[in-house]
Amino acid sequence: NCIEVKPDSGPPERFIPRWIGGHPSQGGGPDKQMVAVLAKFKVGDRVKVSWIYETRKRVVGIEPAP
Repeated sequence: NCIEVKPDSGPPERFIPRWIGGHPSQGGGPDKQMVAVLAKFKVGDRVKVSWIYETRKRVVGIEPAP
């Protein structure tokens, strides 16, 4: 459950959804809403990604790029 984005210049970068809810035994896991949004994009789609850094880049927003 991640997305790899190739910027106009530079190497591709991988983004994963934020972890929500603690340990998996307590219902924790990747942000289900973001996983659903990521599933709508196809390889080759141009996107604009919003992200934060929590031990790795976590995607918090994505939309089609102009």
